[in-house]
Amino acid sequence: MNRMGFLLGWGLLFPIVLLGQDTSVATDSLETTVTLIKESALPSAEGELAPARHSPTKAAWRAAVLPGWGQIYNRKYWKLPLVYGGLGGLGYWVGFNASEHRLYRNAYLAKTDEDPLTEDPFPAVAAESVLRTREFYRRQMDASILVTVAFYGLQIVDAVVDAHLFDFNVGDDLSLHYQPWLPLRPMYGAGPASVAGVHLQLTWK
Repeated sequence: MNRMGFLLGWGLLFPIVLLGQDTSVATDSLETTVTLIKESALPSAEGELAPARHSPTKAAWRAAVLPGWGQIYNRKYWKLPLVYGGLGGLGYWVGFNASEHRLYRNAYLAKTDEDPLTEDPFPAVAAESVLRTREFYRRQMDASILVTVAFYGLQIVDAVVDAHLFDFNVGDDLSLHYQPWLPLRPMYGAGPASVAGVHLQLTWK
């Protein structure tokens, strides 16, 4: 009984003795633990410098509101001359066809309204020829408008695709190897024969 009391008393006093002797060590350990927790909660320097993930939705809305804005959002500045050059050329095409269609439409009206006061821009040209030319420029105008709308939509699609691929990382682990390939093909009565070809191998990790 005395031995059990001695062990129980020593078991209760042992932590107190340790705390009394190693208070500085325990304090240092506690401060180190708190510091590590705070550092793990803060973003690393690499995480702060990493670019924010691009949103294809934002790129699409920007490109739809203003042509080229989606390319600027994706930092593809070299595509701006292509976008504005294409839209500028197509806009001139639409304007030219619309102007010519208007000219020949008025000329046809001047030939068919039976009003001598109406000025005819093509007095030596028959009405049927003027009508065919008018229809030609009408079709050209419709086609130019459709191509312009398609090009406008294409630059939106381009902005969305670039936004999807913006964070795509192509490292050194991606490689492409090609080498000659000579598989054997059995020939009837003549033994195996080789067929020349090219073997492509794409590897990544």
